[in-house]
Amino acid sequence: MSPPLLAGTLLALLAVSERTPDQDRRFSERVDVERVVVDARVVDPAGSPIRGLGPSDFRVRVDGAEVPLESVQWISATAASRREAAAEPSAPPSVPQGRLLVFLFQKSFEHTRLGGFVRMQVKAAHFLETLTPEDRVAVLVHDTHLRLCQDFTGDHDALREAIEHGVLALDRWDSGAGSTPSLAAQLSREAGRRAASLEHGMLVLGRALNGIPGPKTVVLFGWGLGRFSASEKGDPREVNRSSARSLESVSYDRRFAAAVAALAEARASVIALDVTSGEGHSLESGLMDLAAWTGGYYSSTDVFPERAMKVLGRVLAGHYVLSFEKPSLPAGAHRIEVELVGRKGSIMARPFYVG
Repeated sequence: MSPPLLAGTLLALLAVSERTPDQDRRFSERVDVERVVVDARVVDPAGSPIRGLGPSDFRVRVDGAEVPLESVQWISATAASRREAAAEPSAPPSVPQGRLLVFLFQKSFEHTRLGGFVRMQVKAAHFLETLTPEDRVAVLVHDTHLRLCQDFTGDHDALREAIEHGVLALDRWDSGAGSTPSLAAQLSREAGRRAASLEHGMLVLGRALNGIPGPKTVVLFGWGLGRFSASEKGDPREVNRSSARSLESVSYDRRFAAAVAALAEARASVIALDVTSGEGHSLESGLMDLAAWTGGYYSSTDVFPERAMKVLGRVLAGHYVLSFEKPSLPAGAHRIEVELVGRKGSIMARPFYVG
């Protein structure tokens, strides 16, 4: 799907999504924020970050109109620069210096998913060795509901145990005692139990992450999102796909748009690593949309799982924080387009803000 169509579809989804009174309160508070902060990853074809960019290297449009950038800040994976990633003058001193990563495993014992799931468990455990001492990782699993297996920690032994064994347990929940920051303090066990669909799980996770300052990355080891159908009548929440069967579509749970909005508000991007075996499948497009709308990316791990993890490491090496004054526009969702000027590379950034 092209970026303009993608952004247009997102705005339509946000317009029809249901909001709780608490959500409306948070969105109304955002109207008072005078600046919009966008986390943007700029990479070359190998997935390595392109460094040394400034305001003149970017062009930003809001609803099609160009807006001037107030600042462009490079945030690397080094401890010295991570605290600045909050990009908020009022951010508390408890903002962690390391990266905040969430490993979310979408568990299934279906034969086309199980092999890839187990393989990526191993890869994720090995990936811990590439992290800095300041990084903090949380581990969650979603099957019939959402469970917190390990709160944010830099203890690699605890993380390895959660990845290799905790995600397979039926009723494990980490209380988060001693964790700083603590996801358990923001995420109730009951809210996780009610999250039967992945869309609902992402909404619960996004709301919980919003209580923790700074940018976060959710690495989703998943097999799919949404429901595949072929019907003559469309639905306002359906995303049509070009294929040999023109009536094919993927529809989402009614909470999908709210989940995207919650993740964006929490400054949480989703990197979707597809564990499904095979060249392609109907629900991969749901993972692609979730990643694109939150400023992340999608990758299949079926053929080259090692390469997928190496690219992940390169992408996480750093990102830019773009800031611009919020235009005088009606309250609601607004489309953001970020482009490079005179440079070649790919940009991963959320395509909207709500305010």
